[in-house]
Amino acid sequence: MTHSPIENDRDKRYMQQALALAEKGLYSTKPNPRVGCVIVKDDVVVGEGWHSQAGGPHAEIVALDHAGTASRGAQLYVSLEPCNHTGRTGPCVLALVNAGIKRVVVGAIDPNPKVAGKGIKSLRESGIDVVSGVCESEARALNSGFELRMLKGRPLVRVKVAATMDGRTAAVVHW
Repeated sequence: MTHSPIENDRDKRYMQQALALAEKGLYSTKPNPRVGCVIVKDDVVVGEGWHSQAGGPHAEIVALDHAGTASRGAQLYVSLEPCNHTGRTGPCVLALVNAGIKRVVVGAIDPNPKVAGKGIKSLRESGIDVVSGVCESEARALNSGFELRMLKGRPLVRVKVAATMDGRTAAVVHW
């Protein structure tokens, strides 16, 4: 499906809002990814949410609860592809279909092999219009550790080193 520049700008604006919500889970969602969600109807935000803790409701479910019946016929912006499997929570795809969401805009495909494109496929098979890759680099950067663990089976390790101008970690001290 093609979009006019106005729709692309709107998609980008609401996705950036979803990404800002996802950042709220920065220190509380591990080992799960950080995900934010915004539900929009007639260019008005009617629901929003983020995944706040592992084992808790996913961002889409929080946003649907916030929107209530206003979600019927609305557009949903989510920073990471909705899940379509049951883990500690039920599948978000089923909740979106049951809520009557008409269009879903996804930031990044979920690298988890249990999802990895299957959520988008299920949404499309249910008749929901899906666009993916909006603000993708920002969405992927938000979950770089999760992505590396899912794709390569190893953690993301960052090291901060204080060094002198010549590259030494300890300077010679003359007393």
